[in-house]
Amino acid sequence: MGRRDDELWPADAVADLIAFKQAALGAGRPTATEVTLPDGSSSRSFDMRAEPLRNGDGRVAGLTITMIDITARREAERLAAESADRTRALLAVMREGMVLHDGERIIDVNDALCRIFGAPREEVIGRDPLTFVAPDDRAFVLAQTAAQARGPDRIRGCRADGTVFPMEVQVERIVHGGSILRAVLVRDLTAQYASEVALRESEARYRALAAATREGVIIHDGQQIVEVNDAFCTLHGTTRDEAVGRPAYAFIAPEALPQMLAVIAAGTLTAYETVARRADGTTFPIEAAGQPIVYRGRLMRVATVRDLSERKRAEAALRDSEERFRGFAEATQDVLWIADTSARLEYLSPAYETVWGEPRALMMADSRRWMELLHPDDRERVANAYTATMKGEPLEVEYRILRPDGALRWIRDIGFPIRDADGRVRRVAGLARDVTRHKQAEEHQHLLLGELNHRVKNTLATVQSIARQTLRYAPSAEVFQERFEDRLLALSQTHNLLTQENWRHGSLLALLKQELSPYGKGRYQLEGTGDVRLAPRALVALGMAIHELTTNAAKHGALSREAGRLAVRWRIETDPRGLVLEWEESGGPAVAGAPSRHGFGSRLLERGITAELGGSVALDYAPEGLRARIAFPLDEATLPPA
Repeated sequence: MGRRDDELWPADAVADLIAFKQAALGAGRPTATEVTLPDGSSSRSFDMRAEPLRNGDGRVAGLTITMIDITARREAERLAAESADRTRALLAVMREGMVLHDGERIIDVNDALCRIFGAPREEVIGRDPLTFVAPDDRAFVLAQTAAQARGPDRIRGCRADGTVFPMEVQVERIVHGGSILRAVLVRDLTAQYASEVALRESEARYRALAAATREGVIIHDGQQIVEVNDAFCTLHGTTRDEAVGRPAYAFIAPEALPQMLAVIAAGTLTAYETVARRADGTTFPIEAAGQPIVYRGRLMRVATVRDLSERKRAEAALRDSEERFRGFAEATQDVLWIADTSARLEYLSPAYETVWGEPRALMMADSRRWMELLHPDDRERVANAYTATMKGEPLEVEYRILRPDGALRWIRDIGFPIRDADGRVRRVAGLARDVTRHKQAEEHQHLLLGELNHRVKNTLATVQSIARQTLRYAPSAEVFQERFEDRLLALSQTHNLLTQENWRHGSLLALLKQELSPYGKGRYQLEGTGDVRLAPRALVALGMAIHELTTNAAKHGALSREAGRLAVRWRIETDPRGLVLEWEESGGPAVAGAPSRHGFGSRLLERGITAELGGSVALDYAPEGLRARIAFPLDEATLPPA
């Protein structure tokens, strides 16, 4: 009591309080205001009222001031305002609709509910809440309301445009302004229902696909198996009921599990080979491929499994076949080749290097060398044959090649087209054989046949001449037969000598020994400058001459007596080159001189050497014995080929 305002109130509130008092005094009526006064570290709010005090004459003499502490009320109001702000913000951002109604009319809604039902707020407020429930579901809603059920319940809503959609509602009873209201949370389930339908359809498609595929399909969550298809069960010898729920990797061979876990950790999506285990414990090779998926709302992994047992067996059989093929291709002396339809070589066996005389790497690098090494005269014919083979015709052609070393080789090439499953030619293959020796043998045989034909003609002419001349000079048939057979025998023996050398050449020394050996080695002497090889033509002519001289010596000369001796000498002269053979008899009957007439023997001796060999014959009928000198040139006609 009695204290001044500046002594009673805080300094920062004194001016305001004085102004309040003065206003109340001036107004002359009750006045109220709200003041906030410090209270230690905080402050407090007061409702301040001023009542005028009047004196006896009715004038305002003072004021009665009362102060009521309203701090708690103001804090409650502040908290309520903040809560209301939060509620409005929450309702504004909620995706679910919120409606507040009293059972008969809608009192308030948020923006989300307006979007759900497709109507502005002003058209919704005041309407019957059942307006937005599908007619068929209104009885259910009334029953739930009567039972004070909270939900959530799934019913059908009705939008402003009349379309019906699925929704979920949840009801809370609240007291507002002394009345019981219902706050209803509305969730539009259209998208969820569409997702559920899509999920059901997806699972149906999965089951249909999984049932139709021949590959095993497994879905697991990393811990256990969630789903398998029939093909998986067949591959692993199990049933779906036995497989589902087992550990995720129960059907993987233990030794292959680290590989599979590494593949999953690396996120590999490509297929890889591994080893699976059947229910009975046996293992088999598989090709697996997997990737993460969302299945039944959870992240899982799906994998496909393909049995590789048949393929592995086929690959092993193919390797065996290829090993046999390469074994054959590398062992055979024929050249095995395989080319595609563009004539590019895919394989060439090692025998190529022996036959063609160059590294096969050169031909593999440039298939055009095949044609370049062909004899120019054969290229067009061979190219046409290969073109026909590329179109499906078999190949059989002979051609010549010119090796890098200049040698010529004959090749017989037999090929065939290789077709695919549709019958189209994909490759051609063949065996090329070196038939040079065969060709040379054919050529030699051809020459031999020609030579034989020539020799037969000559022999027949010789026999005909011998027969005619022998008959001409024979006094009787008996003499003719004897002389004719003797001369044929001599001709035959000369032919025998030639046959021993394949009619390439004959030996002069062997010819002389053949004629003279029947008379004993001590009765004749052979001297010469080595053996001389003569062509068949020269040996036959000389053989007939030697036979006539020998026959004459045996009948009339040195070989007709035991004391008779014969010396045969020969030499090769160089200028001009020729053979000189000298025949000298001794110790036989005395020779009376040259005969008065020449018989067939003398004519055969002279004509054979001169006519056949271009040589000469000189006969000397000396008393001590006959001497003969035979000479003819050594040239292409009388010498064998080199």
